[in-house]
Amino acid sequence: MASDWAFVPAAADVPNKSLTFEATLLTISVMFRVCLRFVTWFSACLIAFTASSGGRVFAATLPSVALPQIVISAVQTGGLVNGAEDGRMEFVELYNPGDVPVDVTDWALEYLAASNNGSGAPTRVLASLEGQIVPGGHVLLGYQGYWSQADVSFGAGSTSTSGLLARSGGHVRLVDADDTVVDLVGWGSGVAIGSWWHAPEIPAGSSIQRILPGDPAFTTGSTFASPSSTATPQSGGLQALPTPTQPICTGIALSELLPNPTGTDAGQEFIEVYNQADTAQSLKGCALRLGMDGRSFALPDEQLAPHAYRAFSDTETGITLPNAVAQTVWLLTSDAEQGVAYPDAMADGQAWALIGGTWQSTLAPTPNATNMLLAASVPVPKEETTLEGEVLGASYTACPAGKERNPATNRCRTIVTEADPAGTCAADQSYNPDTHRCRLTIQTSTGLKPCTAGQERNPDTGRCRSVIAANSELTACPTGQERNAQTNRCHKTSNSNTNTLAKVQDVQSKSLIHDARVWMAAAAVAALAGYGIYEWRQEILRIAMRLRAGKGG
Repeated sequence: MASDWAFVPAAADVPNKSLTFEATLLTISVMFRVCLRFVTWFSACLIAFTASSGGRVFAATLPSVALPQIVISAVQTGGLVNGAEDGRMEFVELYNPGDVPVDVTDWALEYLAASNNGSGAPTRVLASLEGQIVPGGHVLLGYQGYWSQADVSFGAGSTSTSGLLARSGGHVRLVDADDTVVDLVGWGSGVAIGSWWHAPEIPAGSSIQRILPGDPAFTTGSTFASPSSTATPQSGGLQALPTPTQPICTGIALSELLPNPTGTDAGQEFIEVYNQADTAQSLKGCALRLGMDGRSFALPDEQLAPHAYRAFSDTETGITLPNAVAQTVWLLTSDAEQGVAYPDAMADGQAWALIGGTWQSTLAPTPNATNMLLAASVPVPKEETTLEGEVLGASYTACPAGKERNPATNRCRTIVTEADPAGTCAADQSYNPDTHRCRLTIQTSTGLKPCTAGQERNPDTGRCRSVIAANSELTACPTGQERNAQTNRCHKTSNSNTNTLAKVQDVQSKSLIHDARVWMAAAAVAALAGYGIYEWRQEILRIAMRLRAGKGG
């Protein structure tokens, strides 16, 4: 077979330039073949990558044995007493092959009859577990009274001739609190269930034992050894769960509130706490709450250094501090409850901070840092109370001599002892008993200067104002203007026929250049075209040679 790389001999009547043209076509054919091979290789790589599991990398070698979290390590269906079979001498042994304790609370050990295929409810529940299995620990479950060292007893109603585990065949299954099968082993005439281990029938007085790490047979992939009469069941690995420690959060106090930050509130509001102790304190166990029944936020499990501050933003706590009408912010610790109410309508960037033992306003918010005072027009503080309503303290600066605090506004005002003190107001003024201020007296009878022509007196203010006559003649509005019926003023005539062009918004389309599917389609088309040219290369060459020969003639 001639090589694909050989040139086709030119006909005698074909000019030299035809040979050159023919060689060019052949070269193009060869190039298409190379491209075709490259596209084929690229497509295979693309398909392999697409079919992979999300780019996951699998190890070249896998362990021969993968143990469950807790394994069934031994099973015996009956024992021998003086050579006679006793069905009550049955046990199941569990083992924790891991390095950490495993909580087996609400786990169950179940028995499935030989015909059970693993679906549905078990034939019977042998025992329920409670507590944890320590690392490397064994748990023995056996017949009550026969196995004194058993951690869990079962089968109180069994007899010597009839135990709970059939010797001829069956299954033992361990399920967790969610009824998920953790481990299962079958024997004898029991049907094989999935890929779980299935052992031969277990003779009386013998047991099957799982091959565990450390045994030379473990690396071969074996799971259970053949039934043996030499095994000794082990116990003692089941322990009670440790008592959870109650988180303690003491020595923590509220230190600063920022309900109305400058600019955008979201993400800028904060509630700050302070560690008053000389040692680091855990924040776990403390909580923040808005009002008596508002949103709560449990503080994270963090250590706060001695005399350090920690600010929690509204986006972190989910607590938004009202501004116009303030509420009380509560800090709930393990041994106390502290409530702090800030003033209503605080100004932008104004914080309510504990400075020098007193809650006061400052224009210098300091999240996560020592509070500092930057004087402002100080709003009147609210009272800080406990849940029982006890007033913790709300001090007010005393008013100067001769003034008193207005109960409605909490501002200082001049003390007036008479309803209309002599000499308080000027001759043309009168005394207002509600505000304790002087106001201009409006003469409603005589003594006022008459208004000029075209004016009238305002009965509310006593002042003169221009009179607009309803029948007065108005000067015509200039061309292009019209009179406003309400103000009698001229304004430009509105053009109702003005065409308003609709706004046009360019919608940017996704460039095909950045669409991977276009590139894949182009590659496929190129591959097909190249393949077609390659398959029909001889015919193309002959047609080209004839065309060239015709032109030469």
